[in-house]
Amino acid sequence: NKPEETAETLKKHDDGKIWLHTGDIATMDKDGFFYFKLRLKRMIKSSGFNVYPAQVEDVLYKHPDVLEACVIGVPDEQQGQTVKAFVVLRDSNKESQALAKDLINFCQNNLLKWSCPREIEFYKELPKTLVGKINFKQLEEQEKAKLKSARKYLGK
Repeated sequence: NKPEETAETLKKHDDGKIWLHTGDIATMDKDGFFYFKLRLKRMIKSSGFNVYPAQVEDVLYKHPDVLEACVIGVPDEQQGQTVKAFVVLRDSNKESQALAKDLINFCQNNLLKWSCPREIEFYKELPKTLVGKINFKQLEEQEKAKLKSARKYLGK
């Protein structure tokens, strides 16, 4: 029931074959095994640069205070999108502005500047899908709702 999405997913190539474009980025080893890296659809465009949430999340998970993390792009008038991280701490009593700044600095020491979160929001628990994965779409919708209520939402 979504012909545009189907056309983007099933594409006929020059060789005459129809290829399935999943939106996943993977690598293939010398034996022909594929390794999933990230979803292209989750890519954030910030000031013209591509930011991959999985890379930012991987860095955040290396911080000793972080239990869970989810990174999304938040619509922004100047940058297109800004990077925002939602974080669950191992010890919620450590939640503070100082720790949020420390997490941003940690990212700045381990990532390219434009990939770093501009904002950290602490959660006691991140929303999950039925299969137990972090529901980034729900976080995106919550951010859109916040922007709409503040009359700052730029999208549809």
